[in-house]
Amino acid sequence: MLYIFHGPDYYRRQKAVFHLKEMALKKYPLLSVGRFFLEEEGEVEKLLDFISSGGLFEKGKRVAIISGFFSWEKEAFFEKIFSAFSSKEILFILNEEQKLDGHLEKFKKDFKKISPPPQIQSFDFLGSSQLINFLSKEALSLGIKIEPAAVRFLVDLLKMDTGGLINEIKKLSFLANPITLSFLKSLNWYSQNFSVFDFARLLNGSSSLEKKLFLWESLLFQKVDLNFVFNYLAKASLKKDLVNLLALADKKVKLGLLSFDQAVLEVLLN
Repeated sequence: MLYIFHGPDYYRRQKAVFHLKEMALKKYPLLSVGRFFLEEEGEVEKLLDFISSGGLFEKGKRVAIISGFFSWEKEAFFEKIFSAFSSKEILFILNEEQKLDGHLEKFKKDFKKISPPPQIQSFDFLGSSQLINFLSKEALSLGIKIEPAAVRFLVDLLKMDTGGLINEIKKLSFLANPITLSFLKSLNWYSQNFSVFDFARLLNGSSSLEKKLFLWESLLFQKVDLNFVFNYLAKASLKKDLVNLLALADKKVKLGLLSFDQAVLEVLLN
């Protein structure tokens, strides 16, 4: 049996792999589990040995978790593997960070020969509202209560991937549970960086130069990490001309022509 999990959202993809493996272990507690990273030397041979071995327990039941499967292009390898994908003894899980749409189309005919048909699931990064909903449910499953407004605050402010945000929520839960928006704003680090978030929003909008300069001076007064400010602006930029200005300013910083505060000011004035 074959499952294919692919896409850049590492946290949700790994969660799916773990869930599938745990379900198999619950049914067959002594089954063998093998993990294979085919881009590394010697891993293909290990995988082929794992497939051909009968297994010592649970009547040969095995789970093979494979990464880098489509990095190989040798036909002999694919023939051996595809012939094993229909095995009732082995649960195959292809766990790939890259989007596989092109590869899946290429091997469409081969997949049709597999019985039962492979189960394929894509893990793209979630949009803002979907991510907030997922994080709220995931936090609850971990025994952490967090207000939707607090989740949105973290998503907008931190610009992290799913796993990074879950880790942040876990850390915060040691300080407060439930986690509220008012609690987050009471923390010095978050209150400072919320100002950075406001500044980035102003920079992306059509506010007057006067307003932008006023908020920039407020940030300087708060003594926030200017390196963080600059990098956050680069991540949060929505306009092509702003992206270009920041890229140019970044080059000047790396050449030692500008400090971070001078770089931000140059972007503001342009």
